[in-house]
Amino acid sequence: VVDGSHVKKLTIQHPMVYYSVDFSSLETLVYVDYIYCVSNLIKSGSKVIMISSHLNRFFYENLNTKVHLISSNREIDFEELNIEGIHIRMFVEVIEKGVFDKLTNVTFETSYSEKPSGWEEGWNGNNQVIWNSKVFGE
Repeated sequence: VVDGSHVKKLTIQHPMVYYSVDFSSLETLVYVDYIYCVSNLIKSGSKVIMISSHLNRFFYENLNTKVHLISSNREIDFEELNIEGIHIRMFVEVIEKGVFDKLTNVTFETSYSEKPSGWEEGWNGNNQVIWNSKVFGE
């Protein structure tokens, strides 16, 4: 267990074990290539994933943390991933274009009623978005 209680901004760009660190003061969490960062979870059989703000060692999410999803030029193979849905909660502040481009036949659900200003056009690739959905925890 790592004490990250003084960390205000964290960038994650590789798969990691989230529950082993206490980030209770985290204000901004940046995921670089989100699907790659959670690929271990997806490969374990999860068909629907929820974007989380972070998990501390007691599995409580800090809903005050703002999440930014950005993409890189990294080559990632999504062939093995069998994702059907992604739930996006109200703390996701930024989604760059290209973050979900390689995913197909995925349904995004969010509690937002329309695209927030921090989400770039084309953020969802060619996938369906269900707006105003009741997403777990909101």
